[in-house]
Amino acid sequence: MRTETNFILPLSALLLLPALAFSQCLRGSSVTVSGVLTCSGKPIPFSEIRLVQDIGIIPNSIAIGEADENGRFSITAKPFSFVRRKRPLWELSLYVGLKYTYKSNSRRAFAVNPRFAQVLDFHEGVHDIGEVAVHEYPCNTYIRLYNALKDFNTRTGRELRAIRVAVHNLPKGSVPFSEYRRIRLPIKYLLTDHIARHELAHVARNVFDGDSAHFEQDVEAYGGTETHNCQTKSSTEFAFNEGWAFYWARECQGSTFNRQKDVGGDVAKLLRELQEQCNTSDNDMWVVLEKNPGKIHTYDEYENAHKSLHSCP
Repeated sequence: MRTETNFILPLSALLLLPALAFSQCLRGSSVTVSGVLTCSGKPIPFSEIRLVQDIGIIPNSIAIGEADENGRFSITAKPFSFVRRKRPLWELSLYVGLKYTYKSNSRRAFAVNPRFAQVLDFHEGVHDIGEVAVHEYPCNTYIRLYNALKDFNTRTGRELRAIRVAVHNLPKGSVPFSEYRRIRLPIKYLLTDHIARHELAHVARNVFDGDSAHFEQDVEAYGGTETHNCQTKSSTEFAFNEGWAFYWARECQGSTFNRQKDVGGDVAKLLRELQEQCNTSDNDMWVVLEKNPGKIHTYDEYENAHKSLHSCP
């Protein structure tokens, strides 16, 4: 005896099938793009890349990849082909995101704006486009922040996620500064390694100290964007903020040392003295801040918290 079973698809699935079939028909031949990302002739490591198909005025990301340590990349996608008969209506572009993501957890470490895009003059096949020279200022910022992040991770043994974005939007001739998790840089500004470490230290301290509202309160109370150097005399709070960044970036080591806690360069040297005296690791110096959010704004407050946590000095 034969039993017949009627299988009825849900209405939602029936409605979805034509859409799925149609979408498959829209995919054309695959395209593979390879090359090497460079910044003033130097490779750009681990930057995000995308293949983007502009359909009319709508950009559509069709593949996401990443360059390797030497800036080399290879990315494959199948562009939509339903407008291929009218190619002026769409373009294929390579987007360089200048965004670094940790491989261990796929979480973004930082990004630099603006992004870079190169229009491609092909739509299928395998193409090695050779060197892709990214605009000098943002790509230099990316490389310097990448170096600063590597330095932090190596010295502390942890993966820092503090910088949200770095952007070149200040007037030319001004100085860089941080706004909580954002680093703001002048237009056409070439960041250096030590300034990258300095600004990263600011951002990391901002995050360990509290949320963005607390950051704004500190800026209003103590200042935060004033021009300064190793010898600038200020409030003890402002001096600690700058002194911490000077300390981490290994700056102000040759400046006059008068042990003044309202001078950033002196605070940096006091922090180095404390670290050497107590044999505190770089990571444990940060842990003092991390364990005391909202409580440390002067050198004396830091030293007391260090003593409480590490029983020294």
